Amino acid sequence: MKRTLILTLVAAIAAGSAAAAPIVIKIGSIAPENTPWGEELNKLAGEWSRISKGQVKMVVYHNGTAGDEPNALRQLKLGQLQGCVFTSFGLAGIAPEFFSLSAPFLIANEEELDYIVAKNRGYMEGLLAKQGIRTLAWSKAGWVRFFSKSQVRVPDDMKKLKLATEPGATTLLQAFKELGYHMVPVALPDTLVALNSGMIEAVYTSPLTVGGMQLFGIAKYMMSLRLSPFLGAIVISEKAWKRIPAELQPLLAEATHRTERILDERIGALEDEAIATMKEYGLVVTETTPEEKALWLRDVEISMPKAVGVSFNKEMYDLVSEQLKAYRSGKK
Repeated sequence: MKRTLILTLVAAIAAGSAAAAPIVIKIGSIAPENTPWGEELNKLAGEWSRISKGQVKMVVYHNGTAGDEPNALRQLKLGQLQGCVFTSFGLAGIAPEFFSLSAPFLIANEEELDYIVAKNRGYMEGLLAKQGIRTLAWSKAGWVRFFSKSQVRVPDDMKKLKLATEPGATTLLQAFKELGYHMVPVALPDTLVALNSGMIEAVYTSPLTVGGMQLFGIAKYMMSLRLSPFLGAIVISEKAWKRIPAELQPLLAEATHRTERILDERIGALEDEAIATMKEYGLVVTETTPEEKALWLRDVEISMPKAVGVSFNKEMYDLVSEQLKAYRSGKK
């Protein structure tokens, strides 16, 4: 009888401990912690803990400490990570359609980006859902530009330089090679070291990332010309989402949507502020003339027929192109 009572007490204690253990959601992010993405993710982790009264604990691995985007995706599929913050480059590893949104000069400005994301949000979330991934939030993350150790004005200037790309981002690598660039695979956390050593001479990323990683001390030339939007998404595996109590799911989802709205409001102004601050510390902005921009556009126009259907998903590229054509026509 005494043995039975002891076993019952042990079982009760074990059950209580299990019930008290939080559900841990590990999130991988390549964004530096001292960027708006890093700051808002930390706030979101606090919100999830507060809303769930400690039942759900979000742990964010900033600065690519969980690996670059291809590695983070592998960990997500294996269950070693429960969620990730992906750029459109990382999302292309799940569904190649996403990379079409980053085709050079396809989307021209914030208004067009807002229109395309709103128009295709359901479709894009469906692509991820087919892979067992739930989208919690979408947000802009700035505009991709070229940063280099020497001044670049026209395509031929950049094609002489060693340009960094994410390892494993084969679609992106192929796209730039088809455009005639000298690509060198470098993981984002290793970019500063690679620039210092001369392994690479240029990068393409957003000013917020360059500022957060202090890359502008070496890659001090930035082209004013914007190449493509940097789209971001916070995702979680469907398996991990189902572990969260049903009554908490809508509350946590709404908290994440608030983060989405805050990021959208902050990014544009903060990108301008980041550029202004970097200029104070030596960043040189190369203002692209209309004639120089025409050379970039012509270079892409010549190369794009080879890239669409190979590097850029043709169905998505054609769809977005037609939507933009209609949108621009309606604004005239």
